[in-house]
Amino acid sequence: MKIFLLLIICLLITTAAFTQDNIVKENRWTEWQVDTTKTHQGNINVTKKRIKITSSKCLITEEIIYFHDECNNIIRKTKIRSDCKRNIGEGNIMYERKYKSKCVNK
Repeated sequence: MKIFLLLIICLLITTAAFTQDNIVKENRWTEWQVDTTKTHQGNINVTKKRIKITSSKCLITEEIIYFHDECNNIIRKTKIRSDCKRNIGEGNIMYERKYKSKCVNK
């Protein structure tokens, strides 16, 4: 009975791992995933994220964040991360660009 239970657990683990690898195809970007959050000031921040696995089996995450600055202008920040441990949203930042705004009212 223990062997049968161990066999079922191994089968479930391999099925889950195979399914994950099929979702994220190598060298192909996934569809954009959009997440919205509401701040205490009532502004809505939008995050768009997509991932791909490179030929060196590392995970590349591209993230674009739209948020409001203190002058209520919409600002965009772009980050591209590389992580060979396959932790989405973590890892070394390869590219980061922040768009600065100038407040005339302050």
